[in-house]
Amino acid sequence: MLTRFPGKVDHLVSLGCKGAPLPEGWENISPEDKLRLVFDDVNTPENAYGLWDAPTKLDVLKLLRFIRERSPQGHWLFHCRMGISRSSACAIVMLAAVFPNHPPKEILKEVVKARPQADPNRLILAHADEILGYGGSLVNVARSH
Repeated sequence: MLTRFPGKVDHLVSLGCKGAPLPEGWENISPEDKLRLVFDDVNTPENAYGLWDAPTKLDVLKLLRFIRERSPQGHWLFHCRMGISRSSACAIVMLAAVFPNHPPKEILKEVVKARPQADPNRLILAHADEILGYGGSLVNVARSH
């Protein structure tokens, strides 16, 4: 998920700001097994002030489509600049989509186990809450972390 592992990366989700470099090894992943989403690490639309590119519902829909079109098996790598906010939120979105009966608290626990410094992006989770029908529980569990 978010850990470094010696094996092959089967699926890569890279999150970056406009103009940010692609992660090392990007070219080694087949085009159908990687997704690049471009937005800033903005937690609420109010924080954007028109200066930042906040993650949108469309970004989360693209992520979900990418996840659903692939097997959840294998090595998934979620990449962002610091590996703290955007990537951990997207890992939560993946787990919430793949395991809809798991409580959000358990999903967060799995992500934090893989990446202890995780502080998931609340705006990404808010969009996922709405799309996946979690009723705000993904954001609430992240706030309590």
